Amino acid sequence: MAAGNFVQKQLLIDQVQQAILAQDSVFFSILTDMKRSVLLHFSMGQLIHSYCRGRDVTRAIEAINECQQLKFTRSKGQPKEAPEVMQAHVFLGSIGSEMSETSPVVGLADAYSFVSAVEPESVVMTAALQEKLVDIARDYIGLVADMLVVDICSQQHPPSAIIEKIAQAMPAKAQSDAFRERALALMVTD
Repeated sequence: MAAGNFVQKQLLIDQVQQAILAQDSVFFSILTDMKRSVLLHFSMGQLIHSYCRGRDVTRAIEAINECQQLKFTRSKGQPKEAPEVMQAHVFLGSIGSEMSETSPVVGLADAYSFVSAVEPESVVMTAALQEKLVDIARDYIGLVADMLVVDICSQQHPPSAIIEKIAQAMPAKAQSDAFRERALALMVTD
């Protein structure tokens, strides 16, 4: 990995999507242009391990989303029975949704159609889910959460992209991180 050049993170996203769809067992070792290291382990297309300054998957998502370019290696792994740390499609949507605003290669419509392609049919933005997002956001930004969530939900993006946009709109990183973690957990349990 050290000898290679940095590449656009869309290449990593494409490789992750391919591993998920093919239900491959692979490791991704990633170095971002921000000098953050991320390790992802997929077993039979499921994300079973992530590491970036700890085992919290949101740190891996943040590290990938904050960079413009990265280096990575993909290596074959053995299938392993282990619980998912996050549903693979939710993880992919979380790192893919960021591309629309940062990558000059992918346009806004293309990026969100990419996220939509991996969004599960069972996870749709309902009034109940929107209300849960408002409740969670209120804990971090107060009453302004109502306007923010309603405005972002009206843009007709998949839930994982909506969660990311709401998190990005929050003024403090700690608020954003905490909101993202709670909201993504909603998608996994609902």
